[in-house]
Amino acid sequence: MAIGPAVGDIKIHPGYRLQPAAYAIDFFEALEGMRVAIDAAQSVGPRNRHGEIPVVATAQAGMAGIVTAASGGLLVGPGRFNGHRIVLDDRLRPTPAVHSGARLEGVVGVLDYSHGHYKLQLTQSVTVVSNPLTPAAAATTAPGRIALASYNVRNLGGDADAARVTAVAAQIVHALGAPHLLALQEIQDDDGVVDSGAVSADATLARLSAELEALTGRPYRYVGVDPIDLADGGAPGANIRQAFLYDSARIGFAGPVGGARDAVRVRAGPDGRVRLNLGAGRLDPTHRAFTHSRKPLVAAFTIDGQPLLVVNNHFNSKGADPPLFGTGQPPALPSATQRLAQARVVGRFVADVLAIDPEALIVVTGDFNDFAFADTLAPLHAAGLFNLTDTLPETQRYTYNHEGNLQALDHMFVSPGLRARGAPTYRVVHVNADFSDAVSDHDPGLLRFELPAAGARPP
Repeated sequence: MAIGPAVGDIKIHPGYRLQPAAYAIDFFEALEGMRVAIDAAQSVGPRNRHGEIPVVATAQAGMAGIVTAASGGLLVGPGRFNGHRIVLDDRLRPTPAVHSGARLEGVVGVLDYSHGHYKLQLTQSVTVVSNPLTPAAAATTAPGRIALASYNVRNLGGDADAARVTAVAAQIVHALGAPHLLALQEIQDDDGVVDSGAVSADATLARLSAELEALTGRPYRYVGVDPIDLADGGAPGANIRQAFLYDSARIGFAGPVGGARDAVRVRAGPDGRVRLNLGAGRLDPTHRAFTHSRKPLVAAFTIDGQPLLVVNNHFNSKGADPPLFGTGQPPALPSATQRLAQARVVGRFVADVLAIDPEALIVVTGDFNDFAFADTLAPLHAAGLFNLTDTLPETQRYTYNHEGNLQALDHMFVSPGLRARGAPTYRVVHVNADFSDAVSDHDPGLLRFELPAAGARPP
């Protein structure tokens, strides 16, 4: 069922007649304020921190045109945003702590509209018939292959309690198999959301590195660039940024590391290979595309003497966009303009590298805050990159659950050389997005590849 009619602002169409059989927004609007019962419901997302659970009627779970994950959540796609979802709210009665795919009975409440969503304000307790979902099996990496994970750790700051840091580290080790290299997003500064003017995240990253080393016995080190205070968005005072952690027994990094205003530049060395002016630094940090947003973090690593270039991104959020069930139909996407500009900057950098060395091993990863099918990511494809999200079965293409809509916001792009010679495989490890007791709100993505032999480059 479509969300709503393409009429622009519904409020300025006084003659519009509701079409509840055709549009979800009309169906729910016709029932607003009424007492509604769902005989049998299935959760399509976990209970969130606000006590909300997105559900569909069990009879709707397998409707034609709907793509359902093994977890029970609903996949978004071009023109497919699952308008039959409704949110159970805990304003009048508490909601149970369920994961995706739970079966519920006795769902009765008053249909309400708030914060851009239709919600069922429960008037009686819900019965949980089943809540069977368990986290994905642990990932393993075959000997001789390199493992690189991208993980938005949801506002991990130096002031986080010990249990949170331990939980993140345990997930990295036990669910991801302790990757050799980690590209992290949403690392906060050392005092978290306290607006003290501090920007260093050394304590944050040192704590996580120490936990990883304690669990694995391997020497994890970190690389990052402290941002300018309050310049990169996110929770005020927290100064979120991207960072890398790497197993220094397997991955080499020489530096130097630039400052907040220092831009990474690329040139050809005397041997015709790619050279950067910095071992790690920010990509075009003064470009207007990154105003009040995170700047891409570029780092040059070596593995057995071979260079690997990684670009760690956290594009601007969709948070300011109008809701799916808002008065504007179809909803506008104003935040996409900035993400497109950000992708163009990253794409130009990749194109510059590949112009020097078409066989360069490059990974462009992170939280792009947009779908694999979105036009905002087109500049990355145009630069020659391939999105490994597209290799996944459609039912596995998600890293995030937004009110019951499963979506891939985090991606793993690889260069032609890595794709052709590294035999890359990619997996999203579903340990968070479907679970009410999640460590983060994003699932991590895991790339595993072979290091091409030094002499394996095409002539």
